[in-house]
Amino acid sequence: MALQRIYAFAAVFTLVVIVLFQVWPLALEQLQWPVFIVLMLAIGLPHGAIDHIASNFLLGHKKPLRVSGRFLAFYLILMGVVAAVFWLSPAVGLTLFLAYSAYHFGQSQLYHFWPGPSAFKTGAYLLYGATILLFILSFGFEQAYPVIKAFYGPVANPNGIQANLQWGAWGMAAFWALAFFDLAWFNKAARKVVFIELGSMAFILALCLFTNLWWSFIIYFAVWHSSLSFYKEYRTFSAYYHKSFWQLYKYTMPFTLTSVLGILLLIGLAAYMPEKVMEKQADQWMPHIFHYTGLPTESALVVFFQALA
Repeated sequence: MALQRIYAFAAVFTLVVIVLFQVWPLALEQLQWPVFIVLMLAIGLPHGAIDHIASNFLLGHKKPLRVSGRFLAFYLILMGVVAAVFWLSPAVGLTLFLAYSAYHFGQSQLYHFWPGPSAFKTGAYLLYGATILLFILSFGFEQAYPVIKAFYGPVANPNGIQANLQWGAWGMAAFWALAFFDLAWFNKAARKVVFIELGSMAFILALCLFTNLWWSFIIYFAVWHSSLSFYKEYRTFSAYYHKSFWQLYKYTMPFTLTSVLGILLLIGLAAYMPEKVMEKQADQWMPHIFHYTGLPTESALVVFFQALA
């Protein structure tokens, strides 16, 4: 079965990265950005380039591949709302973004357990995704802290927070282990799927324990989340648009390239805009970041774009 082969590939890929990181940690740290770019281009961006097909499927449109003006308007309005929230309060914006990401990650893993809508299902999605994010952030806290500080402000005891987050991560891992075993005990038909998901969580936890924050995020997002989600979406919509997986993948390329061009435009602005002008503009656009970092001439926005450039 293709889906099981994807799970097996993700597990093997994760083990290889863990072993290589233990043997050549400095080399892996140097490779993390090139690998991130390749995986994002190969699967990370394409997996999100078929939202309009999902919209057409849910609305029952006869032309599955069309991109309607209503869909584009909704996306542009949503982008504007997100940008406004981040501008008015970066802390609130980041919190909402992490909460939505947690729900999305949980939904992509657990939707087959609860096919019908329910508050319990929504809570399970949110809790599972939050567990994955907790793994990544708690065991990569030293790398995550500058971003946390930029958005939420400095904290009195970062080491204590890191320890508490890690204890929370172990607690959530134990909770999900018990939950999956309980589900397998009472639902024999779902045992195979349940143990696959339990094994997936174990591999992701090991990845976060034995690599750094960037490798944990790269491998989880691209290999575990994006590839599995893309294939599951293909299986869900295959009878609707009557195309093969590779035909669908090729169809995402224009949307992927559009995203890449937008990213390159931002990087180009950061690379060629004079530093003083960039700092001044960032100060005007996101003054909250200056307040939280306490830096007189730099903001998280400037540091981020300069790192990319």
